[in-house]
Amino acid sequence: MLKKILKGLMDSLKFKTLNPLCFQLAAAKPLSKVTNDYLVAKLKHEAHLLDKNIKNPYKAKHGLERKMYVSKLLKECKTRELDQPRILKWAEHVLAQYERWLEYQEPIVQFGQLELNNENIFSVPSVRFWSKDKPEKKLIYQCIETAQLAPASCNRQAFKVVVVENSLPKTNESSALNSSMFAAAAYRVFIYYNRSNYTEKFSAAIDVGMFSQNFILEAKRIGLGCCCCYASEHLDKPQNEYRQKFNLEKEYYCLLTILVGTPNEIVSKPPRATVDSLVKFYKN
Repeated sequence: MLKKILKGLMDSLKFKTLNPLCFQLAAAKPLSKVTNDYLVAKLKHEAHLLDKNIKNPYKAKHGLERKMYVSKLLKECKTRELDQPRILKWAEHVLAQYERWLEYQEPIVQFGQLELNNENIFSVPSVRFWSKDKPEKKLIYQCIETAQLAPASCNRQAFKVVVVENSLPKTNESSALNSSMFAAAAYRVFIYYNRSNYTEKFSAAIDVGMFSQNFILEAKRIGLGCCCCYASEHLDKPQNEYRQKFNLEKEYYCLLTILVGTPNEIVSKPPRATVDSLVKFYKN
């Protein structure tokens, strides 16, 4: 645990944010001491990562430590009798799938084309496997045009979008790793905002979030798949290399990239928390 806390400290210094350190310090607490909200969110996060693990080729003992942690989180939720039946059932299913992965020693992925049918348009899954069928550029333009319709603080819309097109996508159905996912996606959409247009701390991130949500909803509506990738995970902190590569002025900063392509995975979307556990109403 000390190694993880030190890593959190190093990442906080690297990315100039306390989030990595706070994350590791919170994870170091005994589960009996954490809040219900933290416990449920942590269970979803760790079970999601374990679910991603079993989409990769078998490797002895891989994910075993996480499996044990998910079991502890699940047990604590049940001990507290938390009213989150959908999440608890899903986490149990992930654990069962992990045991199946250990037994059969092969990836557990349901390949196939996503179909909207009567599914709620707002229920957007995160796709990690892509088909060789490459969407037309006009569909990417269509998603960006829809993204521009999103509300923005003071209607600034101070964005720049750079689309990196994979001329020969290396579709790889054997791995759910980020590297193979990046190589297989037909398009990688970088969303920049102009720092010169914002004095507020969070407005730009909120604007980019709403812009991206519209993009993703439109992509799903027309049959495309997406996966959001937070920029700090794969760009150097100053982002100078990418700005030079894309010939952008120094005031532009990338907050988000979205992988886009034709999905080749029937994704089971993790359940959401009950609305009652999220909302509190107060009379003024």
